[in-house]
Amino acid sequence: DTVATSGVIDDVSATIEAISLPSRYSDVDGTLSVQLDASLADVTLNSLDYVSNYPHQCIEQTVSRFMPNAVTLAALTEFGLSNPELEVNLTEALDFAINKLKMDQNSDGGWGWFGRMTSNSYVTAYAILGLLEAQNAGYPVDAEMIENAVAYLQGALAENINFNTPN
Repeated sequence: DTVATSGVIDDVSATIEAISLPSRYSDVDGTLSVQLDASLADVTLNSLDYVSNYPHQCIEQTVSRFMPNAVTLAALTEFGLSNPELEVNLTEALDFAINKLKMDQNSDGGWGWFGRMTSNSYVTAYAILGLLEAQNAGYPVDAEMIENAVAYLQGALAENINFNTPN
C-alpha cells in the first residue's frame, strides 16, 4: 500500500504520525518507507520527471505528459516563482508535445489514438483540453490547430446526435 498524508508542522519539536497495520499483517515482514517533503510543490516537481519520461507515444499519453507541464508553468507564473532550469525543461517538453500533436493532427482536424489513425472524438476533446491548458499557461499554441479540432469535434458530435435521434 501507498498512503499519503499532508499537513503543516507548526511545532518541529513535537510531531507524531501513527502507522497502524491491520492485524492480518505481520509487523516483521515487509518494509516501511517514509518520505518527508518540504511542500506539496516539491512532490509535484518530483513527479514531473515521471510524466515527462513516460514511454508511450499515443496521442492520449502525449497530452497526459504535457498537461502537468503546462499547469506547472502556469503556477510558476501565477505565484511569481522563478526557476530558469525548470522553465526551460517545461518549455522543451511542451515544444515536443505540441509539435507531435501538430504533426499527428488529421486533415479533418481531429486526432486518433495514434498518428495517422481515424479521428476519435474522445481523443480530440482531450487534446483540445490539453492545448487550452497550455494556452492558458501562456504557451503559444496555434489557434488554427484548436479551431480545426473544435470544428471536427462539433461535426462528430452532430453526427452522433443525428444518428441517435429518432426520425
